[in-house]
Amino acid sequence: MCDLLIFVILCSSNIDTKQAQTVPVPRKKEVFEPKAKTKITCRRLFECIDAMLDKNMAIIADIGDSLFGAADLTVHNSNHFLSPAFYTSMGSAIPGALGVQKAKPKVRPIVIVGDGAAQMSLVELSTIVKHGLNPIVFVLNNDGYTTERLLADGEFNDLQPWDYHQIWQLIGGGTGSIVTDEETLDLAVKAALDSKMAFVINVIVDRNDVSNSLRRMTEILSKRI
Repeated sequence: MCDLLIFVILCSSNIDTKQAQTVPVPRKKEVFEPKAKTKITCRRLFECIDAMLDKNMAIIADIGDSLFGAADLTVHNSNHFLSPAFYTSMGSAIPGALGVQKAKPKVRPIVIVGDGAAQMSLVELSTIVKHGLNPIVFVLNNDGYTTERLLADGEFNDLQPWDYHQIWQLIGGGTGSIVTDEETLDLAVKAALDSKMAFVINVIVDRNDVSNSLRRMTEILSKRI
C-alpha cells in the first residue's frame, strides 16, 4: 500500500525529467615509454602503473599521495579500486591485498603504498607469501610522512630508511626490485608482471615530489594549523 501511494505521488508531481548522461568513453590505453637516464617522478610512476593495468587487476591504494595519484588511474572493473578514506587508516593497503586475492583468486592486486604506511604493515607480506599470493606492491618511497610534512614540517616526519624490496630476506619468499629512474621502473614492472610471486618495487622519488591534488589540499589545510 505504501509503495502504491509513493508511486501515485510521484506520478502526480511536477518533477522535471532529465535525460540520462552519456556514459564516459574509456580512455585509450597508453604505452609507457621510459626515457633514458631520467629520474622517476610521481607523475611518471602513475603513468607507468596506468599502462600496465587490465581487467584482471585491482588497485589498492593507501592514504596520502598513493590515493591522490591513484585517483586518476584507469579502473577496468567497477569494484576493482579500494582505498581507505581516513588518514587514521594508514597501512591498510598491504593487508587489503591479502583480503582481495583470497576473495578473488583470479584478480591480481596492484598495491600503492607510501613508505610511512609500508613501515606499519609490510610484514603482512609474510602471510601473503604463506598463502601463495602474488600482489605487486609499489612503495612510493619519498623519505617520510610527506602529507604531514606539507602540513607541518619537522623531524617527526622523517623515517628510518628501509630496503623495502629486501623484505623477502626476512620472510623467506617473494622477490623485489629498487627503482630510481624510468628505465629501471620499466624493467621492474615487466619482471613483476612475469613473476608468479609477490613482488615489491621500491620506487625512490624526491621528498618534495607530490601530486598537484595533494599539494592543493595541504596548502588549504596548513592555513588552519
